Amino acid sequence: MEFYTNIQNHLVEKRKTLNKLNIKGENLGRFYENLIHDEIRKMIPEIFKIYRGLIISFDDEGDILRSSKSLDMIIVDSRNCTPFYLIDDFIITSPNGVKIVGQIKGYINSAQFKNASANLKSVKDIDSNIKTLFIAFEEFYSISISSTYIDLLSSFSKTKFHSKRIIGSTLLQGEFERIINYINRNL
Repeated sequence: MEFYTNIQNHLVEKRKTLNKLNIKGENLGRFYENLIHDEIRKMIPEIFKIYRGLIISFDDEGDILRSSKSLDMIIVDSRNCTPFYLIDDFIITSPNGVKIVGQIKGYINSAQFKNASANLKSVKDIDSNIKTLFIAFEEFYSISISSTYIDLLSSFSKTKFHSKRIIGSTLLQGEFERIINYINRNL
């Protein structure tokens, strides 16, 4: 447990460091994704690869039937996955070989949760057997979240607000270990 706690603490500290640099938008999101991808990559067998991208399905005539929304993490079994497009860490692939998909965010608020849930629903609409997860560095106590399209929701800390001011933050021990155990059970 201490091993995973150290990794989780390291991830939280890296996020704090980046936030001090006042980086915003897509660059900040990519940083969060890369942090999580790098740590998960170390914990899963090498035959599984991690990308970001889209999943598409085709009808019998070869026309696109469905396309997922943008996904922050797609874990595939490289033995069974034949991408339609692959460059660097971006993939467009069929659901064949896709094991787990996820959304990775710096924080969970109602808007982020709604968006992530819609993205993960787009995957379940293609193949309901693909496992989904939502990872956030921080969750706000003031929101109520629930979705049938998210198989695992995990955040590294919870923050309390009162009158739009932070009144406390609690690190949630064991969350990174829970993520890794979930992923390895479903590969």
